[in-house]
Amino acid sequence: MTIEQREVLVHVRQCFGATCTIERFEQLKGGARKQVFLLTLHNPSTQCIMYLWQNAANYFAERVAGGFEETQSDEKAPALFLLNTSYLLAQGVNVPRVLYTGKVAAGQHFAFVEQIRGTDFDRFAATASVSARQTVLMHIGAQLATLHAQQRTYPGGLEDAPSTQSKPPQDTTLARALLEVSATAEARPEVAEYQTQISEKLQTLHAQLTPRPLYHLLHGELAGSHVLVRESDQAVYFIDIEGIHFGDLESEHTFLQLIYGADYGYLARTDLDSARMAFYKFAMHVSLVYAGSCFMLRGFHDQTWAESLFKGHFARVLNSL
Repeated sequence: MTIEQREVLVHVRQCFGATCTIERFEQLKGGARKQVFLLTLHNPSTQCIMYLWQNAANYFAERVAGGFEETQSDEKAPALFLLNTSYLLAQGVNVPRVLYTGKVAAGQHFAFVEQIRGTDFDRFAATASVSARQTVLMHIGAQLATLHAQQRTYPGGLEDAPSTQSKPPQDTTLARALLEVSATAEARPEVAEYQTQISEKLQTLHAQLTPRPLYHLLHGELAGSHVLVRESDQAVYFIDIEGIHFGDLESEHTFLQLIYGADYGYLARTDLDSARMAFYKFAMHVSLVYAGSCFMLRGFHDQTWAESLFKGHFARVLNSL
């Protein structure tokens, strides 16, 4: 979808005033499900970010069909974004503030949000000094602790009621991973060769888990690209928060270990269950194999990265068998 600047200007003037003009309208690299734009404005002279929810590519069609992507639909994701932003700010978790929301003429939801002047953690870490990197990692750790301090007795999103959450999160993860193995095996002969072994290992690791009475609030995908570092004071802000949910800490920490590597020590905890860590780690690699395959098959803009994602995590899956 291409959105015209003149259409955006109508909404800009409703947010910033009737004399505001757009000096620059630039599309940034977005995620798999929404487009991201940077708006440079005049009168007032400021900048903001525009999110436009459009999951037209539907990279993960099998997950959608299986009911595992409900929070990422073009209708539900924007509402969750607003709800989650409000909740996180109230709890002291830094996220960009929402300035204005609406719909474009084609029907998709959008939001203008506060621009955090700086860069994401990946770019910051590439050139930062050791001390600056350590400072920011401690800020990420503190914000993560605030996020994870939110607890309740049943899993799911902020909007979910106890009556709608009949499955513990490990059961949902198992069902999704088995679907991902099956879907990837249909597309990739090298995966089909090991489908039975992978599925059996998932079920074996899952069988070792015991019931749990309490769940923590998780980001779900806190990669370095989803952490903004403000240049003025190195404060950190979490983005891509549509999918925050209550679940097992171990599912978050397996991903954090993978992404942050040697820096994970700044984010680590001592109260994680080893059996859950083993299960979620294997399921995570399975999911990333599936994701890499989907991106390769469905025309993701960076095919080299997609192939690397698929091959790298498939190797890890095989090494775990």
